Amino acid sequence: MTTIHENTHDAVELIKQEIREFADYLPHIAEEDSERFAEQLQSKLDYINAMSRCCPEDREELMHYCIRLCAPELAQSLIQRQCIEKPFGYAGDFQIIEWIYDCKNDSPGRGKLWDELFHAQAAPQAVRNRKDVFVDIYTSLCHRTPSIRSVLDVACGPCREVTDAVDQAGDLAKGTHFHCVDIEPKAIAYARDRVHTLKEISFRWETANVIRIRPSRRYDLVWSAGLFDYLNDRLATFLLRRMWGWTKVGGMCVIGNFHASNPSRNYMEWCGDWCLIHRTDDDMRRLCHDAGIPSKQMKITHEPLGVCVFAILTK
Repeated sequence: MTTIHENTHDAVELIKQEIREFADYLPHIAEEDSERFAEQLQSKLDYINAMSRCCPEDREELMHYCIRLCAPELAQSLIQRQCIEKPFGYAGDFQIIEWIYDCKNDSPGRGKLWDELFHAQAAPQAVRNRKDVFVDIYTSLCHRTPSIRSVLDVACGPCREVTDAVDQAGDLAKGTHFHCVDIEPKAIAYARDRVHTLKEISFRWETANVIRIRPSRRYDLVWSAGLFDYLNDRLATFLLRRMWGWTKVGGMCVIGNFHASNPSRNYMEWCGDWCLIHRTDDDMRRLCHDAGIPSKQMKITHEPLGVCVFAILTK
């Protein structure tokens, strides 16, 4: 009689065979039509991911196996190498986010093709879109409330959304105070260098774990788009409750999260070791409810692709 253990072992070996065939397919990026190649890549990943559902206890090991086999090809792209090697400890670091904003595609050789495939996917497009969400919210607040003076940017990364928002708002941005917090010192150093040309704008920089910061004021806008994907429900609720407390009456608190429907998820996890906590609209409502935020002060929305979901909270 075949045991459950034997069945699982056979399934794992079948999945590993699929992964080996997938890794062997990757160099064909230089031979096939880019659209067809991307479709085939996604189809193969979807199949591997579906197969792995039959042995959930082995999924993490299988993902790491896939990344090991695929890395020599994928790492020809500098941005995908950054994801895999994680020099700052996690995949979505400030450098990757900045490269996504810039659609960096200057890797040598086949790496350029992998750059282009990376940026064409839904998730990087959504990251660019969520920056635009901040720009729209900030400039709208400036127009509606010319006296807006304070913004807290939680897990600020490269601060590209700040510079773009200030440029968009023009003279209305003058006098705004930005408090920018990130746990990575190099992100803060990079961001400080980026904003040095902005005039009549003040900044407070803080290198800290955002769970432990103690702001001494309340803000017109409290923003975090790229952090909650890394926080479990307990930490996410704790931080959201605090962010709501840091928001002025009449101000806004906005958090973003990758949606559970993210079509790039399999590529991110199986090829980039970029694993996030994805959430649905209802998950976001539940986080807000658990943080003590009334439903009538809550709006759930999305960037244009629907890949990132936002809770926009007005106090």
